[in-house]
Amino acid sequence: MSKGVYVSKALAVSIIVVTVLAVSSIITMLVVYNIQIEKNPPQRPPTNSPTTPFPTGPPPNLRLPGDLVPEKYNVYLQTYFYTRLSNVTNQTFAFNGNATVYFKCLKTTKKIFMHSKDLNITLFRVTDENGDVVAGRLTLWDDESNFLEVELESALKANKNYIFFTTFEGEMFDDLAGLYISKYTENGEDRYLAASQMQPTDARKVFPCFDEPAMKAIFDITIIHRRDTTALSNAKTKESWVTTIDDEQWLVTHFYPTRKMSTYLLAFTVSEFKEEKSDNLVYTFKTWARPEAVDANHTKYAQEKSIEILMFYEEEFGIPYPLSKLDQIALPDFSAGAMENWGLITYRETALLYEEGVSSTSNKEWIVTVIAHEVAHQWFGNLVTMKWWNDLWLNEGFATYISYKGVNKAEASWGINDLFVLHETQPVMQVDSLASSHPLSSGEKDVQTPSDITELFDSITYSKSYLKAYEYSNAEYKDLWSHLQMELDKVNSEIRVEEVMKTWTQQMGYPVITINTTSGEVLQQHFLLNQTSHY
Repeated sequence: MSKGVYVSKALAVSIIVVTVLAVSSIITMLVVYNIQIEKNPPQRPPTNSPTTPFPTGPPPNLRLPGDLVPEKYNVYLQTYFYTRLSNVTNQTFAFNGNATVYFKCLKTTKKIFMHSKDLNITLFRVTDENGDVVAGRLTLWDDESNFLEVELESALKANKNYIFFTTFEGEMFDDLAGLYISKYTENGEDRYLAASQMQPTDARKVFPCFDEPAMKAIFDITIIHRRDTTALSNAKTKESWVTTIDDEQWLVTHFYPTRKMSTYLLAFTVSEFKEEKSDNLVYTFKTWARPEAVDANHTKYAQEKSIEILMFYEEEFGIPYPLSKLDQIALPDFSAGAMENWGLITYRETALLYEEGVSSTSNKEWIVTVIAHEVAHQWFGNLVTMKWWNDLWLNEGFATYISYKGVNKAEASWGINDLFVLHETQPVMQVDSLASSHPLSSGEKDVQTPSDITELFDSITYSKSYLKAYEYSNAEYKDLWSHLQMELDKVNSEIRVEEVMKTWTQQMGYPVITINTTSGEVLQQHFLLNQTSHY
């Protein structure tokens, strides 16, 4: 007989009644809940967001973010090399120093981005206006950005001023970049000197800085060097004194603060050179070279012609030379023909030294042409500087053009203006007819890395080519067009400068025009030297 579970009728009825009541209660609660939801819909609870959103990671491109703007640098550099070697001399090409940059924060941030390359940063400190330390962690980016990044524990506040201090060590090489060492021969003996070449992106090899042309600032420079040497920089020497460091006596040269200028125009030299000097001007003008070259009067021609050209430019531009001195120095080792560093122009020896009866006529022409070009830069390029390297032609194009007027003033009998087409127009047309050419003015986004910048220093930039409004600041090509337009508007001209110049500056190459003399049809197309190029 099978077994089972038996429930009484009374218990079964009770279970059914309880179940029905439970289901009815649930249905009632759902109805009431839906009515309440319709009357008072639920609100999403607030999410906890940070009080200030800060970007993470590096800038989106290889440019500085622009949220910090330098105002002044105090830079101390000490070189240890000897200009002459003896049997007991322990030669070293190391240098060290410290740099203090005073900057303004334009936008609240927890990061500092600057530039540093091939330097060993031994100490850094960030302080606010009250001298309170802002703690952080420093990272050097090992890529083409050359970024020095400081990640701060607390944010820098907008419209507040801060100070960034670093101590560092570096080494001078014979690579002709940054602060470098140069070896030459004097009276049959080896000699050494230190010189610099910061353009375009090598100031960062000398001290940590905001190494972009628009980041203009004032520079207060002090150089510590051997007692038998002379130190030069962009400004006049303010004071010098002898001090003892590690039981050795050193000469300390402190220069006056510079005008507001870009980092790529900074310059330093330490040598035992002599100078050719002119004091009969409102500013001091000196030409420096190896002692035997000065003693042999090889600097005299350059000294005379430089002064003539500079005074001509003052009259031509209607603006006096902006500084209190101008030094120019002939270097045995230099990567370019010359460099327009503000107040201290550096030249290759062949572009500055002239020996009467020995140097050729073409060398004489080259010397005056280079001088005229670099002196023109003291206004166009130094006083007014392009905002970014894509507008390099604003500096170089005008300096090339005006240099012909300067040479014509210094040597009127040469008829140098007649050579403009031969020396400038024809060579650049040959280069511009290649498929590898580039537009005169590239977009900023197309010029990012140091190698991109270096590629712009070619004949296209130098040969295809407002002062008061942009002095001690930066400009771009549109600023030049607007000032040219203002002059045309004064004579009611219908010419629109920007429209005329757009095809000239923003397109590579030039057109060839074909005219069918039978039908009168005119055809224009991009001229290429190699017509098979698939451009």
